[in-house]
Amino acid sequence: MKTAINNGKILLKMEQAKTPHFMQMHSGEIDISQLGAFAEQNGNVDEFQVLEFLNIDGAQIIIGKNSLANSVQDNGLCTQSEKFDYLLDLDGKVIKVSPGEIYIPISYMKDGSAKVGEQVVICGKEFTVAGFLRDSQMNSLLASSKRFLVNKNARNRNIIYGDNRLSRNG
Repeated sequence: MKTAINNGKILLKMEQAKTPHFMQMHSGEIDISQLGAFAEQNGNVDEFQVLEFLNIDGAQIIIGKNSLANSVQDNGLCTQSEKFDYLLDLDGKVIKVSPGEIYIPISYMKDGSAKVGEQVVICGKEFTVAGFLRDSQMNSLLASSKRFLVNKNARNRNIIYGDNRLSRNG
């Protein structure tokens, strides 16, 4: 019976997050107009979107006094999705991040690496942990990438890692 309850909770979270049926991670240049044309012409595609994920070297992420230099996870920054694949808070609600805040994957709460209110420094930029997120795509430790959620305004504050920016529009 416990398995059925857990499966029901997982399905509910996936519905709340509007988890996509297919996800593709990509690095390098991407032709968004070509993707749009493919999606429009393919009857199996209801919606598509492209979300940016800025992968950050773990040595550049410090939560409180803990560096993620030795983390085996690919940690990175993203902003909240507009259509689906939402990142949820611990109550299952779509997170709305304020400037200067960051939401961290729940795995870092569970292992004691982070607490609400702690300072996080990423590539020299400071944030305050506002909460923890559930990621219906990458929450599992089987997924090696972990999304840290920041406000869209952070794009305009030049969050820079090397020569890469969180947004080409920033």
